[in-house]
Amino acid sequence: MNKAIAVPNRPPAIPMQEYTASCHCQKLRIRFSMKIDQIWLCNCTICDMRGGHWVYFPEEYLEILSGRAHLQAYLYNTRTCKNMFCNHCGTHVYAHARSLPGQCAIKLQCVDGFSDELIQKHLCNMDGLNWANGQAEVREKEGYKEEGNK
Repeated sequence: MNKAIAVPNRPPAIPMQEYTASCHCQKLRIRFSMKIDQIWLCNCTICDMRGGHWVYFPEEYLEILSGRAHLQAYLYNTRTCKNMFCNHCGTHVYAHARSLPGQCAIKLQCVDGFSDELIQKHLCNMDGLNWANGQAEVREKEGYKEEGNK
């Protein structure tokens, strides 16, 4: 049974910032705005094989700067999460998240100027193998509340 989610009004811990990211061959370039205060390491089957640290933000803050023709979606298992990669170099740049509808996840290693220091400061683990449980942890950390469970 799906429960409605109420998002509390709360000030951001870190101000919104604009970032750019790209694939390895630079044919795909994107820009997005968000606050990086949580970085997720997922253990789902695809992340386990490809590696990567992820940051989540609302889909409406994603802008494709170049390379739209090189975007390819990869769907697997429940076919809910759209893993977006460059069809020229194969880099997995971002995904439309299955655990947080309306959210995108950017692979932090594709973000221009990312640092290991940033990862260590804001790292969270997500149990992507058991994503329904991981979803509850993400929502809790993001401040979401399920209606009726306040």
